[in-house]
Amino acid sequence: MGLLSGTRGAKHFCTEHFSAATLRHNSAGLALEALGTHPDITAIVTDYTEVLRATPPSVRTLDEYVEFALSAVMRKMQSAAIVVIGIDHYERVPSTKSETQQQRSNRDARPPEAGYPVDDRFGVAELERLPDCKPLVPNRPMRYRMFDEMLRRVMSRIVAMNRKLEEAHALTDSALGGGEADASVVGSHLLPELVILGGDPRGADRPVDEPRRPTVQASSGRGSALFRDFDQKHPEMDGALHEVEDHLRQLADRDELAVKVIVVESIDSDHLAIALRHHAERLRSAMMDGDDVWTYLCSRERGKYASGELTLCKDSCGLSEPSLYGGGGDGVLVVDVKILHDMLLQHLLGSAWRGISPDERANVVKMLVAAWAVGGCDYVTRVEHADVLVTSLQTVLREEASTAVVRNAKEGWTTSSEARERLVPLLRRIVANAGKVLPSTLANALMRAAWTAEYFGPGSYPTDYAEWDFALPSPA
Repeated sequence: MGLLSGTRGAKHFCTEHFSAATLRHNSAGLALEALGTHPDITAIVTDYTEVLRATPPSVRTLDEYVEFALSAVMRKMQSAAIVVIGIDHYERVPSTKSETQQQRSNRDARPPEAGYPVDDRFGVAELERLPDCKPLVPNRPMRYRMFDEMLRRVMSRIVAMNRKLEEAHALTDSALGGGEADASVVGSHLLPELVILGGDPRGADRPVDEPRRPTVQASSGRGSALFRDFDQKHPEMDGALHEVEDHLRQLADRDELAVKVIVVESIDSDHLAIALRHHAERLRSAMMDGDDVWTYLCSRERGKYASGELTLCKDSCGLSEPSLYGGGGDGVLVVDVKILHDMLLQHLLGSAWRGISPDERANVVKMLVAAWAVGGCDYVTRVEHADVLVTSLQTVLREEASTAVVRNAKEGWTTSSEARERLVPLLRRIVANAGKVLPSTLANALMRAAWTAEYFGPGSYPTDYAEWDFALPSPA
């Protein structure tokens, strides 16, 4: 679902204009230290692809993948009381998105090699014999069978470590004469909670003729209990990460989990838009009344631009620590969602934003996300650069606030007919205000942008363009 990146993209616009909401550092762990957070009150929610980021070429076999993933999980556990890893429910992804994913998979796929499976009808023995598992990754069914097995083994290792810690603790307790344990320290000798969502605990042992059965897996009974009632609605983990965030906030509100900081990690640029939409909807529903839980987005940055920005950050902050993820210009960008949300509304509406209703604020955020989508994403061929469109949206919202086009858009939309009536005229207006003539070849771009903004939000998700009177998309 990624929004187009680069120096004209949405993420760059936010980091350039709202630096008070962002922090760059060498690693997520060091960034959290700089922010003054404490592991005991921190939860990390991450996409499974984030766990495997920066996998070096030397990682090839299943065992090597397991060791690499285990090391990544253990690093995250150093900074949090609970780590939640999520996997897409790829079987439920809208067919339109599946086609986009398949195009990408076909592009990245390598020709079949001798001794390699051609579909996901393989088991543990076959997987263990492969000299290199990377050829499986572009094929989603094969990838998920491999990842299910990999994460099953990671969980098994964490559970085994906890068992040994329990045994050592029991021996120590016995040697010291036992006694009644302080409720505040029960389980404190164990590793932080690990929860895996969306994985099939059968791993590659799943019979080849049976579908995946995603199940909550946890390193302890407490972790299982915390997520017993969690219901993942969004099929893609980019959106489901923030459903997990909502769930953690509810647990904190009920005093079932002592979390004050939630770190959401993803490798995709769209999680910025998704996080803003979820934050605005929480404010709309009064879910955050009296809420003192803070959400930080964390994403890895690479390349020359990121290297330069990280160097500037190091110089200004006096940082000298080496990157925990390898050399080059690698670092992380951390975004405070609440501060960014408020600064964006201030930018778009001026000081008047504080006087409008939570409903209107949430709909303005949806307008912004739709404008970003018009700037290009998986579903939308770029009409104009995102930074230009945001400036144009600001002008239209401020100077044409009394017009029917703006008033109607502020009512929001959830269906194709509402989008066509309320949002598309506004998007057409901001494109024109930006001095751009919408080509006939991009006639559906504005509706696709409306669909994307709705798909990025919480609640019920539009399942396909067909429901929105769309032909299948064909952005390159």
